Amino acid sequence: MTELLAPAGGPEALRAAVYAGADAVYFGVGRFNARADASNFDMSSAADALSFCRLHNVKAHVTLNTLLSSRELREALQTVDALVSLGGPDAFIVQDMALADMIKSKYPSLPLHASTQMAFHSSNAVPFLRRHGFTRLVIARETSLEDIKSIVKAGMETEIFIHGALCVCQSGGCLMSSFIGKRSGNRGECAQPCRLPCRDAAMRYPLSMKDLCLASHIPEILESGVTSLKIEGRMKSPEYVYTVTGIYRSLIDGRRNATQAELEQLEKAFSRSGFTDGYFTGSTGKRMFGIRTEADKTLTRAFSPVITPRKIPVEFRLEFRRGKSAHLAAVTDDGIHVQAEGAVPEESLSRPADERALRERFSKTGHTEFWVRSMEISLDDGLFMPFNLQNELKNKTLELLRDEICRTRAHTYEAVEYTAPGSGQTVPARHESGCGSKGFVFRFENRAPSRQISEKLDPLAERIDVPLWALPPEGAICDAAKYSAVLPRVVFDSDVQSVTRLLERAKAAGINRLTLPSAALLPLCGGFGHLHGDLLLNVYNPRTAEILAGEGFESVFISPEAKLAWFSEMNAAAREILFYGKAPVMHTENCIIKNVTGRCPSAAERSDEASERCRGVLTDRTGARFPILREYKHRNTIYNSTACLIKCRLLKEKPSCCALFLPMKARGKYFRQSNRRCGARIGLILTRGCIFDRASDRSPDLSADSIKRICFPYLSLSPTNNKKTQEPHRPLRFCFYVMVQAHDIQY
Repeated sequence: MTELLAPAGGPEALRAAVYAGADAVYFGVGRFNARADASNFDMSSAADALSFCRLHNVKAHVTLNTLLSSRELREALQTVDALVSLGGPDAFIVQDMALADMIKSKYPSLPLHASTQMAFHSSNAVPFLRRHGFTRLVIARETSLEDIKSIVKAGMETEIFIHGALCVCQSGGCLMSSFIGKRSGNRGECAQPCRLPCRDAAMRYPLSMKDLCLASHIPEILESGVTSLKIEGRMKSPEYVYTVTGIYRSLIDGRRNATQAELEQLEKAFSRSGFTDGYFTGSTGKRMFGIRTEADKTLTRAFSPVITPRKIPVEFRLEFRRGKSAHLAAVTDDGIHVQAEGAVPEESLSRPADERALRERFSKTGHTEFWVRSMEISLDDGLFMPFNLQNELKNKTLELLRDEICRTRAHTYEAVEYTAPGSGQTVPARHESGCGSKGFVFRFENRAPSRQISEKLDPLAERIDVPLWALPPEGAICDAAKYSAVLPRVVFDSDVQSVTRLLERAKAAGINRLTLPSAALLPLCGGFGHLHGDLLLNVYNPRTAEILAGEGFESVFISPEAKLAWFSEMNAAAREILFYGKAPVMHTENCIIKNVTGRCPSAAERSDEASERCRGVLTDRTGARFPILREYKHRNTIYNSTACLIKCRLLKEKPSCCALFLPMKARGKYFRQSNRRCGARIGLILTRGCIFDRASDRSPDLSADSIKRICFPYLSLSPTNNKKTQEPHRPLRFCFYVMVQAHDIQY
């Protein structure tokens, strides 16, 4: 049976979801969940929520789906311990690999669901998830029906979204709210900058998407074999949850599509200029975008559904026997049984009890969660029992039944001996080579560097990252051993054949390194000797880095939202950080360039010239300009409006690597050497630990002398003498990520 999973932002919404017929609900406990602004649950209300769900035979999934620091990991595990002691939820929905590892290590039988924020889009993720104890994959929203079917065939439980808000960014990859508003989507604090208007764009709201609605695709979804159908909406009202859950309950039970009247009900509950099914059908484009209009708001204000409580059916068996205590038994549909005894009935002097009166009185269950569907009565003639004693027997029986249901349906997750991270426990790395090497890593987006540029960078480079889909032409590679092919940020099952061909081309060119944005891509990497982690792996704590090292990653990119000091003791892999430049803040399945400019080269055009024309700039309401570049399969990458530079004082814990993101068009501007330890001065402002360039088009030149002058002071290494002794757990590889089109670099 396919599960209907409904949101619960608070206790009222949880009750609404259960009353509407949800098979399962999901909710957050405490602060470690992706809806920090929802009401959520504290431990007391969570206990009530778990009991309520057990009473109604509804599963409870608890969300712990944010990135966590090492200190927060310990707090999150304490939350898990407390919930397990209450009988536990049916599953935890987790984003952070370190937390998943800790939960599975301590509670091996506890089900784990991989959050959509883990950004898994294909069946290639399944082996990785199984190795790390996950039982279900929440498939990213931007996955089409055909790709969903392919994932289902891999044999793991699957969960898809069928209704609710959509992010324009591919799941798990958005840094825009964090970079421009200091509110991280990966930490449950997204400020939704994608819902705001922009200047000078063909569409005033080029990033705001309509809500998802798959109510017209229910039979084909059920036939696909998906395990669970999920409704988004933990920030929505109980009335919204009740309405949407009730409609989808009816559709699933009837294995049918929604009627026009039901679609209108869904719009009244909440919509943004209607709905979209573009990702599901594979029909992306402008029709997927919309905003919450005044007409939408008026419809919702006039919509006031009545939430009707749903009671639990029970069967009563009542016995009134002469000389014996009154006896009442209660049985639920799934066979849970209790019985209670009351006072001994008396001989009646005037009005003996009759079956009709007893049936009427014992059927009244008041404000309890039960209703009496049927009743068997065994009654001797001429007996009487006061009404208060009858009520006492009934209430005692229902209370016993409530307790027995909660006890029977509670879970027992046995804890095993467990060593917490930080107590000497580490994950062994599969690769040791390269961890201690020094040098620079240069990253090129959208196009590979020419041979002339490669020759200038080659003496400095430990690694040169180039897009797999835009490898250098024959003869342009100086030293193939230094090149790493960067895989597309998203690879659906329908993309695998194309990506495999590109990987074969990379091998033929002598490239033996790959840079991966997702662990789901590991099965594609056979035959390559060196694996490097990209920014989208969301490495927020050392434990996650060690897990990835155990999967074969030689280096990991530390999340720009994390603090470098947290990784000072990590020894499993080389560390890379964002050092300077315009970081990618969004990766989109839709072409945002077309939304901004009104036109764009066709996705069928795969030439360098077409790729060059497919670029744009998104200007927000404040005038900040966010460059946009075309990516693999005509997807888009949006870059931050300002370049950032990690201030030297933050580098007391030296990274293995520092990452440089240069602006889209380098104009030959350069850093001037100064006597300050920073070693750079170009009119910078200090913001939240990073330095941002006031002029968005400023960037350093890439001459060898300039790079050495800028970089070496940050690692306390002399350009002429780099043999300074380093601690063994701090391998020094100084990595630049050059987020710039190759032909824009000026020498």
